[in-house]
Amino acid sequence: MFIEWRHAEEKDMRRIFTLGYDAWGEGLTIEDHIEKCLNSPKYKDGEWYVIEDTDSDQVVSALIAYDLHKPGEPIVKGLGTFATEPFTRKKGYGSKLIEQTIQELASEGCYHFFLYSDIDTNFYKQFGFTVLPDRFQKYDDTVLMYYGGNDELDLETFTMPDYF
Repeated sequence: MFIEWRHAEEKDMRRIFTLGYDAWGEGLTIEDHIEKCLNSPKYKDGEWYVIEDTDSDQVVSALIAYDLHKPGEPIVKGLGTFATEPFTRKKGYGSKLIEQTIQELASEGCYHFFLYSDIDTNFYKQFGFTVLPDRFQKYDDTVLMYYGGNDELDLETFTMPDYF
């Protein structure tokens, strides 16, 4: 399988929303889940990135990046809705997606990332994310994590993001 990282295109969106259906389908049929996602303002508010299996022209992993910074502050992104096709999980596609997305956004001047982890946080720690102290945690069922780069972000004064 040959894979390619890229920005998602409109033609990818239905496929992207099938990737996390097992986790976020909430008892909906897959078609209702896709329609709900396609109509969600939240999913139109960020930039989607994908890993594509170029042999089959199928998206196998996707995530969205949201702008979280205010003018005059360092560029900060929130990474969310990270999902990989169930039968391709644990093969490195999701890891490649995260690495490439961080690398691309860093080349554009973004060195600060937040995410909410619904899975074992060790997965994200391998990329340099750290679990924020309890005082920054807003929810019982998900963990806020941070990845910081070249310049300092004052976590004490930065408004921590709500779940995205």
